Amino acid sequence: IGYFALAHIPLIFHLGYETNLREVKVFSSHRQTRHWEALADEDAYWQKISIENLPTQPDGDVKGIVIRISISYPVYLVQVKNVIDIKSMPVIHITVEEPKPDLVQYEKQLDEYAQAFYQVLVESRRFFPNIKNIYVFYSGPPTLAFRCGQQISKTIDPDVIVYNYSNKDTPNYGWAINIHRKDIIDLRKQKL
Repeated sequence: IGYFALAHIPLIFHLGYETNLREVKVFSSHRQTRHWEALADEDAYWQKISIENLPTQPDGDVKGIVIRISISYPVYLVQVKNVIDIKSMPVIHITVEEPKPDLVQYEKQLDEYAQAFYQVLVESRRFFPNIKNIYVFYSGPPTLAFRCGQQISKTIDPDVIVYNYSNKDTPNYGWAINIHRKDIIDLRKQKL
């Protein structure tokens, strides 16, 4: 199956979720040539991923968390605050030192970055036993969005709500999909 379409991140997360753990060969679109290219298999240097604010203590009062994923561009806290009230929620940040487009070039790199997302899901379930919602704000390539979607468990994880970024929307992360329930959430203000 080939998916050659717009990079609406919530839809790509959902596609990965529905595909689940099946082995899937992913390709990226080269910006200059517009050709589809397989990710390289060789070992090479790439920016290491880090996880900031990962929980260390159990908290039964936490009902929701925010995950910011900054790979292509930074996901700013103000962008998240424009969408949801984060006062009582932990905000976990998965990031690289210097986010930039076209950063993911290698298959092992893709796996390492997706593993960081999976680790956050596992630790969130472990430390927040009453968690109901995980809010994902993503800036990265479609290949990683797909692979992250594959990490979401249909039976174990709470509702995962993935927001779509558009510079033209107000707020910028103006709509989302609840991956489990397939609900669309539209927060965009109508322009008159």
